[in-house]
Amino acid sequence: MFVDHCDVAGTAGGKPFMIANFSKTPLPDCTELQPYLMGSGRGGYYNGTPAYDECVNETRRHRARCDQYLVSCDPADDTECGNWVMEGKYVKETSSYHACMDTIDRERMDCDQLLEKIDPSTMVMWKNDNYQEEPAKRACELHVTLPAQDTGNTTIPVPVSLGTRKSPVKSLYCSILQLFGRRCE
Repeated sequence: MFVDHCDVAGTAGGKPFMIANFSKTPLPDCTELQPYLMGSGRGGYYNGTPAYDECVNETRRHRARCDQYLVSCDPADDTECGNWVMEGKYVKETSSYHACMDTIDRERMDCDQLLEKIDPSTMVMWKNDNYQEEPAKRACELHVTLPAQDTGNTTIPVPVSLGTRKSPVKSLYCSILQLFGRRCE
């Protein structure tokens, strides 16, 4: 679905308001939060540490020791021979190569204990399209002036920008709707 313009209507202070052509407003001021390095697939949110980085780099150096278990092959004669070329020769993996790589993978997973766990209460959280809470990757502010409370249902004209830019209209529109407790499809 492509949204080329939108209006925003809501209630503030018990009075309804409408901002006509809201999609033509300037882009909001955004701050990149960069709240974490690794996500919840590990049971939480984590950032690396110098010890973690060194551990991961060490396992990368160990990967080369598994290369001794690769064997030469000819793709014309061997269906298991893929397109992996080392030192000008086709090679394929062996069971010993897989066992070696499994060991390296376990060493790499052991590095995870050196990650720094982040307390989710220190992060800005929001509900994604599936209504699951997750850390926001950026925080944006957009200030608009609402009509005085005694004016009732008023339309606020929003000036049209003359510059050409690509605006994330639907994302902004949905964010505004969520502020007013509405759902965006």
